[in-house]
Amino acid sequence: PSNAQRTPYNNEIFLRPASRPFADAVNRLFADARVHADRCTHFTVQLGADGLLKPIAIYEVEAPRAKQDFLTARDAAKHSRCDPREPPVPCFTDGIFDNVFSLALEPNSRLNEKILLHGTQCETVDKILHNGMNEAYSYHGQRYGPGIYLADQVCKAARYAAMQGPAPASIISKILRLTPDEASRAMYVLVFRVVLGCVARTS
Repeated sequence: PSNAQRTPYNNEIFLRPASRPFADAVNRLFADARVHADRCTHFTVQLGADGLLKPIAIYEVEAPRAKQDFLTARDAAKHSRCDPREPPVPCFTDGIFDNVFSLALEPNSRLNEKILLHGTQCETVDKILHNGMNEAYSYHGQRYGPGIYLADQVCKAARYAAMQGPAPASIISKILRLTPDEASRAMYVLVFRVVLGCVARTS
């Protein structure tokens, strides 16, 4: 794409400034973080003077091969044997990204396709953009066991994105042209389109 920047990660990863619909949806997520702050009181994040988390830059990632892998897995998940009585999993992100993507989110509970957030630090952003998501990158606790942890609220995701001390040199901070001071205070929240699949209940 003419407005996409090829990245040093690999030849199939592009970054581009977010489209207006996508940026509006992300900004709404951050605005809703204050509305639902009472649900995140046990998460301590660095807020602005007005008590709000604010995005300083919003980019979209284009990864054609990863997208095709996702669509293939998504189609396969449609044949999962799920309890038809099980309702879709509710998320705070529901409805925020409607009409943002050319391929609409699948609403049925068999897929539970959602937009979810993953907060992480700059060096892990580099790894994710280069290699894709991997549970080995989950450094900050695994309360429910090994896996990739995602959230539906900014305040929760940002808790895991907060820098502890000076930021190490990273590709993403160079791409975003952050000064060392900005890089040390920046928190990265990745927005993912995911298929959760069937709900499994245990006793």
